[in-house]
Amino acid sequence: MWKKPSQPKTDTERGAAMSDIDSGYYRQRYSDLANLTDDQLKRHWQQHGHAEGRFPNAQAEQQWEEREGQYVRALLDIQYYRKQYADLANLTDEQLVEHWLTRGHEEGRLGSSQHLLEHAREVVESEDSSVDQKLDHEAIEARLDRLDTSFYRQHYSDLASKSDQALVAHWLKHGFAEARFGRREELESVDPVEIKSAVWTAEAYLKEYGFDPDFYIAYHDDLEEYDYQAALEHYQAFGRSEKRPASLQQFSRLKLNGEVDFGTNITLEDVYQHNLNNGLDITFKDLTAVLLGEPTYAASFFTARENDVGLYLALAVQRLLAQEYDCARALAATGLVFKQSARLYEVMGNTYLDQERPQLALGFYDAGLEVAENLAYVHANRMRCLASMGRYQSVIDTYIHGIAVVDNPHLLHIQFDEWVKEHWGNQQDSLLRWVDRGDRQQLVESSWTNTKALYYAYWARYTPGREGGETRYSAMDDDLPDLPTLGSINARKVLIVGDFHVPQCVRYRIDQKVEQLEAQDRQVEVIDWTELEEYHNQVVLHDLVIFYRVPAVPDVVRAMAQVNVTGKLSLYEIDDLILDPVYPPALESYGGYVSPQTYRRLTQGMAMFNSAARLCRLGLASSEPLRDYMASLVQDKRCLLHRNGLDKLNLFREIDKSAKTTIDIFYGSGTQAHNSDFIEQALPAIERILEEVPEARLVVVGYLKLPVAFRERFAEQLSQLPAVKHVQGYWSLLEQADINIAVLHDDAINSCKSELKWFEAACFGIPSIVSSTANYRDVIHDGEDAFLATSVEEWYQALKQLTDSAEARHRVGRTAMERIRGEYSVGELGRQLVEQLDREASKGETNKPKVALVNVFFPPQSIGGATRVVADNFSALCQNYSEELDVCVFTADAEHGPPHEMTAYEWQGKRVYRASTLWREHMDWYPNDDEMYTLFQEFLELENPDVVHFHSVQRLTASIVQAAKDTGVPYMITAHDAWWISDFQFLVDENGKVYPEGHPDPYASIEMPKGISLGSSIQRRRDLKELLAGAAQVLTVSETFANIYRRNGVSNIKVIPNGISDDMAWAPKDTSHIERLICGHVGNMTNHKGYYLLKDAVLETQPQHLEFLIVDHSKDESYVHQSYWGEVPVTFIGRMAQDRVVEIYRRMDVLFAPSTWPESFGLVTREAAACGCWVVASNLGGIGEDVIEGETGHVITPNSEQMESMLNKLDQNHEKYKKETLTEDLMTSSKQTAQLKGEYLKQC
Repeated sequence: MWKKPSQPKTDTERGAAMSDIDSGYYRQRYSDLANLTDDQLKRHWQQHGHAEGRFPNAQAEQQWEEREGQYVRALLDIQYYRKQYADLANLTDEQLVEHWLTRGHEEGRLGSSQHLLEHAREVVESEDSSVDQKLDHEAIEARLDRLDTSFYRQHYSDLASKSDQALVAHWLKHGFAEARFGRREELESVDPVEIKSAVWTAEAYLKEYGFDPDFYIAYHDDLEEYDYQAALEHYQAFGRSEKRPASLQQFSRLKLNGEVDFGTNITLEDVYQHNLNNGLDITFKDLTAVLLGEPTYAASFFTARENDVGLYLALAVQRLLAQEYDCARALAATGLVFKQSARLYEVMGNTYLDQERPQLALGFYDAGLEVAENLAYVHANRMRCLASMGRYQSVIDTYIHGIAVVDNPHLLHIQFDEWVKEHWGNQQDSLLRWVDRGDRQQLVESSWTNTKALYYAYWARYTPGREGGETRYSAMDDDLPDLPTLGSINARKVLIVGDFHVPQCVRYRIDQKVEQLEAQDRQVEVIDWTELEEYHNQVVLHDLVIFYRVPAVPDVVRAMAQVNVTGKLSLYEIDDLILDPVYPPALESYGGYVSPQTYRRLTQGMAMFNSAARLCRLGLASSEPLRDYMASLVQDKRCLLHRNGLDKLNLFREIDKSAKTTIDIFYGSGTQAHNSDFIEQALPAIERILEEVPEARLVVVGYLKLPVAFRERFAEQLSQLPAVKHVQGYWSLLEQADINIAVLHDDAINSCKSELKWFEAACFGIPSIVSSTANYRDVIHDGEDAFLATSVEEWYQALKQLTDSAEARHRVGRTAMERIRGEYSVGELGRQLVEQLDREASKGETNKPKVALVNVFFPPQSIGGATRVVADNFSALCQNYSEELDVCVFTADAEHGPPHEMTAYEWQGKRVYRASTLWREHMDWYPNDDEMYTLFQEFLELENPDVVHFHSVQRLTASIVQAAKDTGVPYMITAHDAWWISDFQFLVDENGKVYPEGHPDPYASIEMPKGISLGSSIQRRRDLKELLAGAAQVLTVSETFANIYRRNGVSNIKVIPNGISDDMAWAPKDTSHIERLICGHVGNMTNHKGYYLLKDAVLETQPQHLEFLIVDHSKDESYVHQSYWGEVPVTFIGRMAQDRVVEIYRRMDVLFAPSTWPESFGLVTREAAACGCWVVASNLGGIGEDVIEGETGHVITPNSEQMESMLNKLDQNHEKYKKETLTEDLMTSSKQTAQLKGEYLKQC
């Protein structure tokens, strides 16, 4: 029978500390909260959500799902639930399910008749039950038939506040024996005289509720004159209905949500004596004053200081949530008397932060981080303090440090992204002061300082595996972090992240590039930089990214950091010198077309373009002068040249102009920047020509403000048209001209401009006269395909030559046409560009086969045993076989968020791709996800691995395996559990039934999970077996599990056992400081890990020479709690980082691993053995496969009888088991990886 998981008693057990609330998740998860702000959501959680059993974040829901989710879901029968509770009668089925999961179960309601029976059986079998243990199923049902919970609650006032589950327990334990009435029909059928026998006695109150008269009188001020009997009568008459705490245990339950475990029988008198023995003579009132938030003494309530700290912390948090800040601070300060606690300092800081006193809060947060630096919420609140104080760089440094040390940086990422959105714009606008002061150099440097700091932050986000000062960066550093060596680059896929504000720029630098690359058989994607957040997947799924004319805004900086971190190729492209302090030119040069406010923004934009360019690996420019300048900015100090050119819109034709009576001198201007250039250079020469050549005419299309006198004098020889938006319309005017002119002042800005005015005219055979700027001097063959003009006289001479000779116009125009037809074509420019890109990409090429490792999780999200194995294999491959194999990783995001969003990060110098998954009921069961199929196909296309090794793929689903199969890439599968052959990943169904052989008989009955049909189950197993059959090799990690797979029809099995990590400094256990035998349990505190089997056996046998060390994975590293199982000491500690697990094993003599399901391997037993620990392992699966009976441990059947026998054996021979075991030739990860390498090379 399934055993109910333990109910979480603390925030941490729920994964639900107030500090961990994820506003985005909370809003999305609960539709009734959709319209609340982030602050309102936090208050809702504090005041309501916690008590209602809601989840504050995805991790909490996941932990709950793993611990008891399946069990809770299985208890619900919707029709029963609706009928049983009148207040739920109008809810939809979906709302009923939601109510049950978030509230009903926590409230002690009954979800189904099956739940009623199971709960009754638990009551009967519990160790403190007074019910006849021999009651069979029928007898229990018979007693339940006599109970109507609604009547029972209404009829007996002492039961008025009990939940249905509590009423069932009371009826079976007490009510039936006391001859109470369970149904109204019984009451109405009994003589009133007989009813007196069912009166509830005071003794029953004492037994049922643990009434402590000393506590009750001391805690409640209005009862201080009561004696014991009066206090008891008051409690019976009023106290219980008023929910007054009557003992330490009730206080914890009613006031602290059960967070503090005072022990079963501890009274206030016991606490008083404990303090007296410690030399503190205080009163009962002094003790309860602590609980009421008014400590006058540092009263201790426990023998273990850690437990006292836990109590004061819970009390302080209670007062903090009630906004009683002075009380909270007094309690926290008192708790610090017992032991330095980061959590208590956090509470102190929170009180000041809530009161908007960030400087004081910051001091306490800093003190807390000196005790324990891995508290995410402290770092997040520290960022809030610094932000409110305007300390921009320090916010970023806090973020960088925080994500390096906390277990789960998700909260910090959210906090940082919110801060960036809120503050970045203001920070950039503050730089306008340098614009107004005319100090452009300071503007550039200030912008760079801000951008560089932001880049550091994102760099740190995407290098989560780097630790230590030598690889971590500060926002105050002068230099950028070194670019990694270029990795393998798939140059056949190109991404352009561009600016779409200037149509002409879009055409020449984006649209043309797409046309050119596609003509070279390259795939091209284009993203507007303003939409980067929406299309971030495309950044991740490309190796070669061109950032065109983008400013250094957060989304752009983040994308650049991610590209650079992962060893991909980033290029910054520009076609104008808009990123140097010389830009923009003087306001007056715009001829009044640009307002002062626009001019300010142009100047500010210059600095942002400059900063963005400095982040990219290479440059890409449209002219030689611009290339030289860009090379000085980009990180590799190299810039490629790619000129503007022709495209599918361009036409080559010369129209017949023999009938024209004018010689048209054409000037086209699509920008507002060159007014003064024209007036100073070309206009005097043009005036002379118009005077000397009556048929000459000046045609202006676009922006140009000519002097009034000129316009009046040459009104008959002047045609001025507005700018034409559509290029083909513009060309229709240009091709009618006889001479084209491009007038630019020869300065740094104009020297970088491209030659497009020249080659646009050349398409129509029209000769050009252009200013002699640096780029035109590079391009033009003076006098052959155009004329260069430096002075007014040169302008005049060139104009004179062309206006005087039709033959000269034709010759120069035709020469230019032929030249551009060859040099500026789509094919030629595309060829040149691809040649350059391929040359750069080849620098990252290797001839090594590439292996793609795939697992549901991957560090730093180190969740589950399979993840540890994959991580160790990955490390061994990188360290030992980097010359033979290349490696990349594909994994899932453990956090809840929008599905199918990709990110990439660097881990040990390799690329890791992480995809968010679709969260749904039974999410680990689902075999298919079409969107994930597409994502993985794109990943395969990008990375092009030679072999894919799939490990655990739940959540990612088998669709990714199908994608590999469809793509034709060889793949291997390691079966770490039964996911591939069963609906139950661990071969245990929702009712606790174990399938030790899997499902070898396809016709055998299986109890399906709720909401899953037999048909879908059959289809699932069939499809997954097809994928197993298509694998180049199926691996298991133990012979035991291989046999299970073989019995289930999977024959292509090979066993490669897991190995313990080579990166760990394994050391022998050291428990010599204590005589007792220390027994440990490090798996999850769940039924299928044998935790309750172990606990129940200890409670039954009460071994005298044993104590226990239990790892509670729902707690953080700082958690320590001392308790007892009966008289046996038990220490609970929080989860520990993977690189510190040796510390746990060294603290124990015997490891218990009594799993009640067939584990495929069981890494913990091998790790414990590496530290010389004895091992007691289950005989199910492979967890005890390496145990040598009697020499390194014992293998038992996981049942009560054998567990109790083993405890007695250890107790009687405790001296023997204090000694180390001799373990030789353990399988290590490097040995395992050596075998895997051989398998990989077979497929390549």
